[in-house]
Amino acid sequence: MEKTFLKNRYKQLTEIGSGAYGKVYLFEDTKPFSERMDIEEEEKVSKRKEPVYIALKELSVTKSGLDFTTLREIKILKEIG
Repeated sequence: MEKTFLKNRYKQLTEIGSGAYGKVYLFEDTKPFSERMDIEEEEKVSKRKEPVYIALKELSVTKSGLDFTTLREIKILKEIG
């Protein structure tokens, strides 16, 4: 079953993996290349039209909320992002 996210911008391609706290999926950015970049960036890249991929993680949530390790992972991703 094909899933789309964020106003149909990202199309799910496959499940990358899963673990104790959720699953990770590979998505492709369906937004046209020219709309993803500003004018200066587009000139630097010489109008490449390569697809853009992202990974999204689906988290398991219990009655008590998110697990401590999930919260720690979110904190680390915010720090490096």
